[in-house]
Amino acid sequence: MATCSQKIAQPGTETPLLRYVLITPARNEAQFIEATIQAVISQHILPAKWVIVSDGSTDGTDKIVKKYEKQYAWIELVNAPERTERHFAGKVHAFNAGYARVKHLAYDVIGNLDADITFGPDYFEFLLRKLKNNPKLGVTGTPYTENSKRYDYRFTSIEHVSGACQLFRRKCFEEIGGYTPIRIGGIDLMAVIAARMKGWQTRTFTEKHCIHHRTLGTAKQHALLVALRGGYGDYRLGMHPLWEFSRSFYQITRQPYVLGAVLRLAGFSWAMLSRADKLVPDDIVRFRRAEQLQRLAKFIGWKRRLQKFCWLYVTDNFFVTNQSEFRDAEIFSPLTFVPIGPENYLRVAEFRAPERASEYGEKIARKEIGFFVAADGVMVASIWATMNATCASVTVRGHVRLQPKEALIHDIVTGAGWRNKGIGSFMVNRMASTLLREYGVRRIIVDVNSRNQASLRMMNKAGFRAAERMFSVSIFGRLALQKRLRRFL
Repeated sequence: MATCSQKIAQPGTETPLLRYVLITPARNEAQFIEATIQAVISQHILPAKWVIVSDGSTDGTDKIVKKYEKQYAWIELVNAPERTERHFAGKVHAFNAGYARVKHLAYDVIGNLDADITFGPDYFEFLLRKLKNNPKLGVTGTPYTENSKRYDYRFTSIEHVSGACQLFRRKCFEEIGGYTPIRIGGIDLMAVIAARMKGWQTRTFTEKHCIHHRTLGTAKQHALLVALRGGYGDYRLGMHPLWEFSRSFYQITRQPYVLGAVLRLAGFSWAMLSRADKLVPDDIVRFRRAEQLQRLAKFIGWKRRLQKFCWLYVTDNFFVTNQSEFRDAEIFSPLTFVPIGPENYLRVAEFRAPERASEYGEKIARKEIGFFVAADGVMVASIWATMNATCASVTVRGHVRLQPKEALIHDIVTGAGWRNKGIGSFMVNRMASTLLREYGVRRIIVDVNSRNQASLRMMNKAGFRAAERMFSVSIFGRLALQKRLRRFL
C-alpha cells in the first residue's frame, strides 16, 4: 500500500514545509474522476490526506474510488446520502462532511478539488511553494482550460481563484468560516472575496493551469438557460450593474453569440427590477462592487475624466491636532523620509510607472508638500499633503474644505514589493508630525474611502481613529454637496 512518505521524502528533493489535505465532493463523476485520481497520485508532493465525498452518486463513482482507496492509505471515501435535488449548497454540505474527517489532522493548507480536472505532476508543489514564500497569501490556484479556452483576465482579476481547485492557508480558511452554502452557486467566489475582506491576499498564478473536462455550469442545462440564470444569479450575488453590462457586452464574442449576452443581461435586469433578495451579506456586496468599479476604471480609463465632471465620495475622515493622537509605527527595515522637489521627483519611477513623473511635477507646481520614503537608498513609497496657507477657507481635490492652517494628507502610495511592512503607517505618522512641527498646521485631515479596508487598517495601525463619515458630491471640480452620515467620536 502506497503512503505519502514514499513520494515526499525522495532523495535530492526539497522537503516541503507545508503539509496539505484535499477534499473532493463528487456526484456522479464516473466519467472523469479516475483521471483526477491519476493526476493526484502522480504528484511530486502528495497530500497528507485526500477525502473524496461521494454525494449520493449512482453511476459507479464509488466503485472507482474504492479501487484506489485500497491501494493508497491517504485516500478515503466518504458516502453522503443520495439526494434528489441538484444544487451548489449540497456541494458545501458534502465538502463539510470531508472537512470533518481532516479537522483533527496536522496540516497547513486545505484544498477543494473538483472531481473532473487534471494537471501536471508538479501542480501542487508549485502552489505550495507560492504559499510558503508569501505568508500573506491566503488562497491560491491556477486558471483552468476548458474546451481549449482559458479565463480572460481582463474581466477576471488574477485575485480571483477558480473553484476548480482552491488551496487555502488553514488559518485563512478558519477565519472566513469555510464555505457558505448558496443554492445557485458562487460558493468559491464568496470564499475568495471573504478572504480579501479579512486582509488576506488571493492570487491565481497563470504559469500553470489545470484542465476542466466538463463545461462549467452545464451539467444538465442548456447554454441559453445557463446565461439567463447566470445573469439573475449575478444580481443576487452582489454584481455591480456596470460590471454586468460590461461583462454581457464582452460575452457577445463568445458562444452562444449575442443571444447569450442578451439573456444574461435580461436575467440580471429581471432580478434588479423585481428586487430579488441578495444571497450574500451587505458588506460582501459593497466590497465586491467597489472592487469591480476599480477594475473597470483601470480597464477603460474613465475614472479621472469622470471626476472632472461629477464624482461622489463616501469617506471616513480622521482629524489630528497634536502628536499625542497617534503612535509611532512599527517598521521592518530602516527608512528615510525624503522631501520631494524638482531635483528628485523623477525618482518616482523607482516604485511606480515612469509616466507618473509628470503628475508629481504638477503637484510640486501646485505647492503640494510631498515626501518619498527610501529604503537602502531606493525610493519605495510616497505621500502628499495640501495645506491651506491663505486666510480664507478653500476646497481642495474637489471635495475637501480646508480652513486656514489646515492640511489634507492624500495620495499615500507604497511600491508593490514593499506593502504590508508598516510603511504606510510610518508615512502618515511622519507627515502628520512634520506638518504640525514644521509647517505650523492647526489641524490635519486624512480622508479615506470608506470601502478601502487596507487604508483603514493602515490608519488604525498608525493610531488614528475616524471622527466622521462624510458624503460629498463634486461637480466640475467644485464641492456641490456635503453631508455627515455618521459621527464616530
